[in-house]
Amino acid sequence: MILNDRGAAFATDNGLPGAATMDLGLEHLGAYLEEKAGIFEPKLVRGDHQNYIMLTYYRNPLNQVFFNEAIILASMHSFGLEHEWQEGVDLDQLFERACYLAELLKREEFVQTRITKADRKSFDNILQFMFQTRSLMKKHDDASKVVLRTSGESQIIFIRSIIFPMIDSYYVVLVYILTFIKNKGIDMNGCAKNIQWLSELLFKQGSIQYFESCNQESIKNAMQTFLELGVLQKQGSQLELAEAYQDDRETQIVDMLELINKYRAKTQIGDVLMLNDPKKGLFRRSMLA
Repeated sequence: MILNDRGAAFATDNGLPGAATMDLGLEHLGAYLEEKAGIFEPKLVRGDHQNYIMLTYYRNPLNQVFFNEAIILASMHSFGLEHEWQEGVDLDQLFERACYLAELLKREEFVQTRITKADRKSFDNILQFMFQTRSLMKKHDDASKVVLRTSGESQIIFIRSIIFPMIDSYYVVLVYILTFIKNKGIDMNGCAKNIQWLSELLFKQGSIQYFESCNQESIKNAMQTFLELGVLQKQGSQLELAEAYQDDRETQIVDMLELINKYRAKTQIGDVLMLNDPKKGLFRRSMLA
C-alpha cells in the first residue's frame, strides 16, 4: 500500500510481492543475506560490508518513489529533535532547507517533480500528501509550523534511511576536499578511490553510520556537484580548489560542512570530524597536517 499510494505500479493490488515472488527474490539474493531466527540481514564475510552495497543497488529503483518526502524529512531533521517533534518548524524555513538539499542531491535520483525555489506549489503539494500519510501535521497552536507525527514514526525512519547515506557521501567528499588546501591539486582518476577509502575508514571508526555512503556512484555525483557549485575546478587532469575558495583557506568549506552536517543522521560516537570546537576535529586536522 505504501508504494501504491505514491503512484508505483505493481501486479498486486496492495503493492506487495506474493509468496512465490518473495521466495524467488530471497533465493536470488541468497549470496548477500543470512537468516537468523527467521530474520534476514546482510551477510558479513570476515567483517567485509560489501554486501550492503550490493543490496543497496537492488533497492535503488525504489528510492525515487520516496525521494521528495525524504528531502523534506531530512530537512525537518536539520532543525533538531526538539523543533521537529515539539516546537515545530516554520514552513518557509523548511522550504528553504528542502530546496538546498534537493539541489545538492539532484544527481542522485531522477524524479518527475523536484523541490525547487521556483516551484513552491509542488513543495506544498508534497506536504499535503505527507499530512495524509501521517508523517507530518500542522502544529496545533501555530498553523505556520509543522511537526512530525508519532503515529508515523516507523514510516519516517524508513524514508529517512534512504537519504541519510546519500547525505553522508557528500559530507565525506567535502571533508576530503579540505585536503586540497595543502595538496593544491589531486589527480582526478584516483580521487574517487581515495574518497571511497576515506569513507570506509570513517565507517569503521563510527564517524558515518551507513556503509552505503561508501559507494562510488554517489561519490562521483558529489564531485560533479561541487564542480558545478564552484568549490572545485579542473586543471588538466587535476582537481583543485576554485580560486574563490583558495583565498580564505578553509572557512567557506567549513561553513558548508556545518550546514550539511545538520541534515546528517548522528552516530552513536558523536561528531568527531567537526569542526571549530578544539576538542573535536581531530581527524580533520590530522588530514591537513
